[in-house]
Amino acid sequence: MLFSTSIKLRRRASAALIAGLFAGAATYAGVSTAATLRIDASAATAAPAAAALRMGSAVAPNGDTLGVNARYLTRNGAPWLPVMGEFHYSRTPDSQWLAELQKMKAAGIDIVASYVMWNHHEEVAGKFDWKNQRNLRRFVQLAAQAGLDVVVRVGPWAHAEVRYGGVPDWVVNSMPTRRNDAQYMALVEKLYREIGQQLKGQLWKDGGRVIGIQLENEYNLDGPDQGKAHIAALKQLALKAGLDVPYYTVTGWDGTIYPHGEVTPVFGGYPDEPWGTSTKELPPKETYAFRFDTRVSGDLGAQTAAHAPGSAETDKDVTPFLGAEYGAGLPFMYRRRTVVSADDIASMLPVQLGSGVNLMGYYMFHGGRNPTAIGGTSMEESTLSGGYNDTTMISYDFQAPLGRMASSARYWKNCVPSTCSCMISAAVWRR
Repeated sequence: MLFSTSIKLRRRASAALIAGLFAGAATYAGVSTAATLRIDASAATAAPAAAALRMGSAVAPNGDTLGVNARYLTRNGAPWLPVMGEFHYSRTPDSQWLAELQKMKAAGIDIVASYVMWNHHEEVAGKFDWKNQRNLRRFVQLAAQAGLDVVVRVGPWAHAEVRYGGVPDWVVNSMPTRRNDAQYMALVEKLYREIGQQLKGQLWKDGGRVIGIQLENEYNLDGPDQGKAHIAALKQLALKAGLDVPYYTVTGWDGTIYPHGEVTPVFGGYPDEPWGTSTKELPPKETYAFRFDTRVSGDLGAQTAAHAPGSAETDKDVTPFLGAEYGAGLPFMYRRRTVVSADDIASMLPVQLGSGVNLMGYYMFHGGRNPTAIGGTSMEESTLSGGYNDTTMISYDFQAPLGRMASSARYWKNCVPSTCSCMISAAVWRR
């Protein structure tokens, strides 16, 4: 197994740079330059500009309000800097949800985010499964019981290191996806309608805790029936399904493309690149450095390549800097298996705040395990099914602060040795 040591080296390099700045003399990579850093903070801070965003219903029945301006989120009119953590309900037994959500709340999380993975719910065309650990409604209700707000990432393409990004095989094999193809969008409309039924009565406007919807993921496609028109069409389908919430987001990295004013981009950064092809130590990542000209923190492993600056770059002055995927852990992948420590994360996150982040979102905050598909086939992202990454078949532990709760005995019970090339992360053996 290949273990990356580059994270610790980056941490030392970043610490040296920051320490030098505060001491008035920057020392980095053996070069010392005497300098005096003077900051004049006497001028009054300009009021934040209004955000160029069309929000959904933002007033709860009790009068509580959510808002946003070009600099930060607000709650009841006051600046709000929440902490968000990702927890995939369909990757964890439902009997464990409440206890794990309570742990997240105790750890300082304000918002729980989760993907709705389409192929976890409609593996067979027309047959939706919302039972047991796929019960989105119950998960949201338990999150509210634990005192957490909720952001639901509805896809339809999620990535999440799941087979075909979560789009069911029968869809992928029958039609174009991730665009305004009539057949595809009719199926997405059915998916959103199902999600809308699951969340009925649980939205902020109803007195529930669902405050946000994320559309698609890592979207920078710009061609016929794609680009801004596709994201706009997805938002209209979400509204038609009753998903009327204060915040609508898309991921903002790698030249993302979206319609101005309809959604706000969210960003991220990871201490290493497990999706990379190198098996050697990587140079220091920009996620350890303050950023002033861009909100994108290095390579985040998007599945498609951008060919020009995207909407997030042109909207930088009229939307707040929100985070959704700052790596509180890293996955194991077969070609690159990085190990992350708490110190690695602690040295990465303060610079996000210093760069202006107003929502600190951790991905993942809670690990999990992939469910078994009908017929015993695997549902992980794999090059065998055309994916970019080769990820572990069952474990989605992610080295997250809260690890997956399935026991190793149950893990092996569901793993057929003759067909399963499983790899268990070290977290399994810690439990």
